[in-house]
Amino acid sequence: MKKQSFYLDIFFIVLLLTLVVLSALYFYPYAMEVPHRDSGIYLYLGKQLLSGKTIYSEIWEHKPPFIFYINALGLLLGGSSGWGVWGLEVAFLSLTVTISYFTLRSKLDPLASLLISTAVYSATFQYMSGNFTEEYALLFQAATIFIYFSTWFKKRGRLRFLIIGILSGILFNIKQTYIDVTIAIIIMSFIEMIFSGNLKKLKFLLIMGIGFFIPNLIVFIVMALNGVVRDWWNTAYVFNFAYSDIGPMERLKALADIFKVNSKYPFFVMVWLAWLAGFLYFIARVIPHIIRFLQSKLGKFLLLATGFLFIALLVVGQFMGTKPGIGVIEGSVLSLAAISFTLFLIINIVFKDKFSFRMRKISIVSEHPDNDDDIINPVDPFLLGIIHLPLVLFLATASGRNYPHYFISFYSSFFLIFYGVYLVQKRINKNKLKLVVYPILLFSLFVFGMFQPLKKIERGLGGPYAYHPYREVVQYVKDNSKEGDTVLVWGLETLINYLAERDAPSRYSYIDPLYYRSPIQEEATATLLDDITSAPPKFILDMRNPEYPFINGRSMAECLDAHPEDGTDLDKIIHFTCSNYKYVDRINNIEIFELIEQ
Repeated sequence: MKKQSFYLDIFFIVLLLTLVVLSALYFYPYAMEVPHRDSGIYLYLGKQLLSGKTIYSEIWEHKPPFIFYINALGLLLGGSSGWGVWGLEVAFLSLTVTISYFTLRSKLDPLASLLISTAVYSATFQYMSGNFTEEYALLFQAATIFIYFSTWFKKRGRLRFLIIGILSGILFNIKQTYIDVTIAIIIMSFIEMIFSGNLKKLKFLLIMGIGFFIPNLIVFIVMALNGVVRDWWNTAYVFNFAYSDIGPMERLKALADIFKVNSKYPFFVMVWLAWLAGFLYFIARVIPHIIRFLQSKLGKFLLLATGFLFIALLVVGQFMGTKPGIGVIEGSVLSLAAISFTLFLIINIVFKDKFSFRMRKISIVSEHPDNDDDIINPVDPFLLGIIHLPLVLFLATASGRNYPHYFISFYSSFFLIFYGVYLVQKRINKNKLKLVVYPILLFSLFVFGMFQPLKKIERGLGGPYAYHPYREVVQYVKDNSKEGDTVLVWGLETLINYLAERDAPSRYSYIDPLYYRSPIQEEATATLLDDITSAPPKFILDMRNPEYPFINGRSMAECLDAHPEDGTDLDKIIHFTCSNYKYVDRINNIEIFELIEQ
């Protein structure tokens, strides 16, 4: 039986890998001759790394360094073509689905493991377009989940949390927001410790912190050896804080857009229905324990202390504030104080006789809890998914943007929640109900998960995409410049530099830092001005992005009048362009300016 199961597992893994390869044909170099914007930036920077340039000081991008070295390795393996990068991504995704499959197999049968793996990957694939940081991060998140649920690692707590910490450190250096699984694990652990009274996992969390520190220390040492610690810090951290500096309304809009865009996908709706059910179950189990705690002397003291603390903060704020009265912040503080006092009164009036709920030892999901007295078993994937999904939404909307590839991070949420759903249905004792629920869930996962990706797979199998607006521009640059000439792209399309094989004249190959209010804005603008005046590029391409206004279709005379030379550094860049360049062509709304030979 075990031998048959082994061969079945091998066969199903082969099917999963086939799905990964077929789906990846959507963005393989033959079909996607022109990569998407982000991929173009990473490919260009990877090429620059191979040429000997240093990240952050000689080439600039505000991501942590992992993605650039991945692209450099891929270009090295592919002989400077995108095939190597594509191959690496396929390898990463293949390992991701394989690890996920074996995580499921510890509790589920081969068929259920296959269909959940297929559905979750396929549903996530609809957000993929190739060479996104999220697509590489999935491997390390899947590995984190596997180790966290693994029986072998569970018996070796120190090693288990050390590796999870190391994986988290790697994820942090892909993109800081990708440690959502780790944060969910930490929250789960704290919930367990608080309500069970067992603090033994605190030391494991400290070990996790040590593991997290190791990759970051290595990155720091590499940056120090290259002499770019300041540039690295200002770029990957300081600038990103400014990039994500949005108000609550922008965040809410981004969140609303996520639901608006994804509500058309049945799989997404199924996930949220499952999440809601799990969340209500979670609340039902935790609330009685919270009430029991608040009935204690310590609980009552904390409620009163919290209420008076918020009142004190409100009073201090009124004395220190420039505008007296109740604003949004003051109102929030006052509300929290009112909640604390109200809960204190309820506990002393409603539960004055120390009434407590009759607690039952409920274990719906976890088959073998570590401790029957634990309120939440930390190896419960369903509850971990309940915690994880809101974290993904919060972190994905951190910048106020709702780019489709941000949703790739849903992979872990989809996986955890539907893993939990199947564990729940496995615990159903009514065989007739099980016979109905089980096949319906399997079929739904397969159909809903595969529906959308099939369109992308079909498109990839069709060969090169018919048209891309940048192809003609790239060809024009190639035909009218020589090797060694530089090209400044006024926009975010560094992919033109990569495809045309022409370097940017500055480390700022795209001009985000010139338009975002951040501590590096003035320095970045001054640096770009100095770079193009000391070594003028052959061409300047105005992408006519309304977020990054440049010449904007004006004549050279109008441009000179509008931007006097004694203005800001940005004005000086525009004035320099108008004084030293001539308008030569407009291709697909992209204006081309060529250096006037002196």
